[in-house]
Amino acid sequence: MRTGASSDRKNPMISTVDEWQESGLAMRLCEGECFVTRYGDPKGYPVFYLHGFPGSHREGALADRSAKTHGVCLYAIDRPGYGESRARPDLTLAGWPAYQERLATALGLVRYGVIALSGGAPYAYAGAYAASTRVAFTLIIGGLPPLLDPSEQAALPALMRIHGWIQNGCPGLLRAEVRLLARRIRRRPGWLLERVERLVAPIDQATLAESDVRRTLTASWVWGMRGAGLGLVDDFKRYLTPWPEGFHMPLETPLRVIQGDQDRIVPLERVQAFVKKLQGVAVEVYAGDGHFSLPLRRQDTIWEKVRQLIETMPNF
Repeated sequence: MRTGASSDRKNPMISTVDEWQESGLAMRLCEGECFVTRYGDPKGYPVFYLHGFPGSHREGALADRSAKTHGVCLYAIDRPGYGESRARPDLTLAGWPAYQERLATALGLVRYGVIALSGGAPYAYAGAYAASTRVAFTLIIGGLPPLLDPSEQAALPALMRIHGWIQNGCPGLLRAEVRLLARRIRRRPGWLLERVERLVAPIDQATLAESDVRRTLTASWVWGMRGAGLGLVDDFKRYLTPWPEGFHMPLETPLRVIQGDQDRIVPLERVQAFVKKLQGVAVEVYAGDGHFSLPLRRQDTIWEKVRQLIETMPNF
């Protein structure tokens, strides 16, 4: 299993923007609006990595070795409002593809892939179904499905529904709650991990017990919440807003969805119900895997899929 960073210069405990930029791995794009870090093979096929909820670009450190082995240049983004990326409360899921395309232009990319985990999935789905983008393929791992209809809110976890009501009725209260949450995560980095461990399946608990996983995820959450947690607030709003047109058109590029049957964060049943509404897409189920074990303990298998997708691209 390959879960660690490949060298000291990619140590997930680097804690300042200056240290990242001096390492030559980080950059600010679009007039400083978005903070991006590069992992994997600098000369490899470009792929955007969309982190979970909450999270940051630092999650990408867990895929660094595998990306390098399989010839992938992985661009891990701090989504708007997380880490060092500027908040964009005006941005919707429908507007995400244009935002992503601006990043691709800033990096000089002609074509690129997208890999999304967990809460990064709604953005990846939006990008996959957008017209006139440079997305070559999309891979979603343990991904939260976007809403297609307001009635689907009833299937969301109770805590997310409650926060949705707060967002709609008293958004200032939600922002205050998230500021307190961000402060607690920064002051006691292991606090969120301890709570996540109580929610997940035993296979995920074992995965989260690995020292490099704990260290990297904790650093990712701390970095992501280094501001007032505005990214988390805006994510709630986007997750709870139904997609305006639905995903009913046929896809022009490959979309792969893989899911563990032991995932208690994003249940398999909800993913399958969503994907059934898509044309030409199916869920590949991994028996015995959960939310964290799937992307981490199955890295060799997953990254071989990435390599196969890349090799189907024209002019590869």
